[in-house]
Amino acid sequence: MQKTLVFLKQNGLSIFSLLAIIGVIVWVASRPVQPGRPDISPGSVPTASPASKSINDQLVAVAESLDLNTETFTACLTSRKYKGLVETSTEEGRDLGIQGTPSSIINGTLLVGALPLTEFDKQLASGEKGPLQPDIPGFSFLGKESAPHLIVEYGDYRCGYCKKFHDEILTQLQEKYIDTGKARFVFKDMVIFGEESQMIAEAARCAGDQGKFWEYHAKGFSLTSAD
Repeated sequence: MQKTLVFLKQNGLSIFSLLAIIGVIVWVASRPVQPGRPDISPGSVPTASPASKSINDQLVAVAESLDLNTETFTACLTSRKYKGLVETSTEEGRDLGIQGTPSSIINGTLLVGALPLTEFDKQLASGEKGPLQPDIPGFSFLGKESAPHLIVEYGDYRCGYCKKFHDEILTQLQEKYIDTGKARFVFKDMVIFGEESQMIAEAARCAGDQGKFWEYHAKGFSLTSAD
């Protein structure tokens, strides 16, 4: 006790200052962690919510929902079988002057955005042939290979407007042009929103190995969204 009093005197503190400091320390140590705020006390380790899923877990879950052979699907995804294909498709889009998604090339002419069906009607009715020639051999397509018109969409699965294009515009194009044999539709990947977009694109191509590219493609837009 004598040593404590000497320490306080040397540092210009009173016994009352010491008691106040001890009181604050006890109060801080005893107060509960507030709900909704992380425990940042020493030794605490933040953990992910059990309900959250990694992108790989989500990709496999979609495969399961489509009754794919998940072992084959996972092997394809893990090996990054289609990494190069997706990256090449993205680079091709940039080389063609595409700067945003969705972008569609109709008979060689570029249309940018999730435009209304009337804009596609005008372009298809014009019969105009543009200079842009996407590389499409080997890519899955909707419609007849012999259809007189070719529509190639460049999109990103995490792009909100690409989802709008798929849910609204593609449905109309399918009814009016694709299912009637007037147009063939090809989707090409153009990754803009990062690694998750890349992985979803690769997963859809892996699903294509089992004949379900378009089914996976439709679900891919609902996995995540960047905007």
